[in-house]
Amino acid sequence: MNAQLAQQMRSANQVINEAYPHFVKAVELQQEADDAAAKTYKIRKWLYVVGALLLTAIPMVGVPLAVAAGVLLYRDYKGRFHDEVEAARAEGYAKAEVSRQKGVDIMDAHEDVLEGLYGDYCTPPATEYLMKITAAGRADTLGEALLMCDDQMHRRKIEEANAAVVAEQRNQSESLRGIRKSNAISAVANVTNTVFNIASKI
Repeated sequence: MNAQLAQQMRSANQVINEAYPHFVKAVELQQEADDAAAKTYKIRKWLYVVGALLLTAIPMVGVPLAVAAGVLLYRDYKGRFHDEVEAARAEGYAKAEVSRQKGVDIMDAHEDVLEGLYGDYCTPPATEYLMKITAAGRADTLGEALLMCDDQMHRRKIEEANAAVVAEQRNQSESLRGIRKSNAISAVANVTNTVFNIASKI
């Protein structure tokens, strides 16, 4: 067993487990900012539509919504609404960047430990696998360890793809059973109605 390599992989695993949550949080913050902006734009669009419909159908209720839609239209004309939404999105992106940079700083502070590791190797599943195989003496060099890690990640992707296919097939089967059950219930109901109609005419 290459004790030095095993120690490096143990340390690398600790560093990645410390840094990775910051990258995950950054992605979540950015997605939340995008979702919030999309939701705001969608609400504005439907407010216009509902306000216009209610103004023609129910004046007493429609007028306030129409006024609100008019205010939004005016703010759109002035560019304020768009600027406010995008400013809120930018704020979310800025928070995401702060979180991402924390992860980068942690990794940069341990460049010696992460030497030779990059991309997909700098993820918790990869470093954990590298730590285990080097500790078990299954790889004496980093190159050997990375090749084994490549094979492991490839197998995992295949397993995940197969699991997704099985899950989709299961969902389709359940949907088909639901349709058949619904059709059977409808058929029984039709027969019952037919018998009832015939009996009522006798």
